[in-house]
Amino acid sequence: MTKQTNATKQIHSTREDWLMAAVAIMRPKFKAIDAELPEKIRASVSFPYGTRPTSSRGGVIGQHFPVGMSKDATHEVIVHPKLDDPCKVLGTLIHELCHAAAPAGCGHGREFKEIGEAIGLEGKPTSMGDGPEFNEKVAKPIIAEIGRYPHAALIASQKKQTTRLIKCECQSCGYIARVSSKWLDTIGAPLCPNPDCADGYDEDSGRGEQPEMAIIW
Repeated sequence: MTKQTNATKQIHSTREDWLMAAVAIMRPKFKAIDAELPEKIRASVSFPYGTRPTSSRGGVIGQHFPVGMSKDATHEVIVHPKLDDPCKVLGTLIHELCHAAAPAGCGHGREFKEIGEAIGLEGKPTSMGDGPEFNEKVAKPIIAEIGRYPHAALIASQKKQTTRLIKCECQSCGYIARVSSKWLDTIGAPLCPNPDCADGYDEDSGRGEQPEMAIIW
């Protein structure tokens, strides 16, 4: 029987608990590089502010909101729910923690870059996050301690409708219906359901023959 490690165990039942456990582990690491994290930090999973859940733009995967935007003066950090790779999640979380540790208003400037590089992030300042070295030296030891990330990726894409519905209209009463070209090609145009449009009378059915609707392209 294969022994289960902490990396495969679910130690935390919520995503927020998992993220905050990672924040707690990172606190002394930030302090060691003289970039102490603020005491009040909340980390959660959410769609980035200013983007639609169904947006195809995939650039924003995390955000940091400074204390000035919080009613109780807390640094708010969010991670996009489409992320479920724990290394990618930690890279994103720690990127946003660097914003919390950096001087207010510095953005992705020199101070932020220095903190990010010192803490182990990889890549350009605007997209600093996980990478081969970060995953081995930073992410995997954290995952071994806090366990599996209790989340499955949320893909809120909106399927684009490609079928054009064809307008069909009864030439007698004007009743309109819209039908896909697939059904028009295989079955034909629908019959008008208006009993007043019935032509003739059938004793068995108690109704007349309904006219076929005209296809309006």
